[in-house]
Amino acid sequence: MRNHLEALVPIFIDIEGERFSLLGSGVLIEFRGEAFLLTAGHVIDGFERGALMVPHSDNKIVEIDGGYSYIDPSDGRNSDNLDFGYFKLEKSFAEGMKELFYAIPESEFGIKGDYSDKELMTFGGFPIRKHNVAGSVAATKEYAYGAYHAAASDYATLRCKPRLNIVAKYNRNKTVDPSIGKIQSAPLPHGISGGGIFIWPPVLKDLIPDDRKLIGIGHTYLKNGGYFIGTRLEIILTAILKNNPHLAIQT
Repeated sequence: MRNHLEALVPIFIDIEGERFSLLGSGVLIEFRGEAFLLTAGHVIDGFERGALMVPHSDNKIVEIDGGYSYIDPSDGRNSDNLDFGYFKLEKSFAEGMKELFYAIPESEFGIKGDYSDKELMTFGGFPIRKHNVAGSVAATKEYAYGAYHAAASDYATLRCKPRLNIVAKYNRNKTVDPSIGKIQSAPLPHGISGGGIFIWPPVLKDLIPDDRKLIGIGHTYLKNGGYFIGTRLEIILTAILKNNPHLAIQT
């Protein structure tokens, strides 16, 4: 099993007359023989302003080639606790992405019916403060934010539903840097929207395990209270099957 952080993808936006910049994050998966780039709905909203682009073969950043789908909430994104979307990538385009990124297969999804209080999780993506654009060169770095599953009372407070959402508690000022073994403040997570949520194994062999499994995508960080909010992976997969019925398993 490869490190699933290798499946995280930075998503850039190219707006005519403006500076090329990082918009958000995504996670590359393989599902029913097709490649999909999962992300947040508000990241796909960027189409209204410019072209959405990702790193590709030959170290180029190119426009995403594939159909996309997302929910356009009637009450706006601020009240949208689902906030997900995806790209169904063209096969040749997907192969170019796989030269740089790991496509997580179905066998490595970590979907469970329920998550226990304080079960360890990672929200991963590309913080805006970790990216730099100079001329025709863009550089960025993924970051993994360690968190733990929130209590049922937190779901109620945030008006989230356990069958749809994943809510985790996070303390930015008590982040351990595994390279030095010390606590230090993590970069602000703005920009990781659309990145993966990964569940940790029940038994830890290392301080930071490589065998985490994908359980959803993150879309919201609330500084007040220290919360990450995301959408469960099975909700996104259900939407994919609804829009692509030929991918459903025949019984």
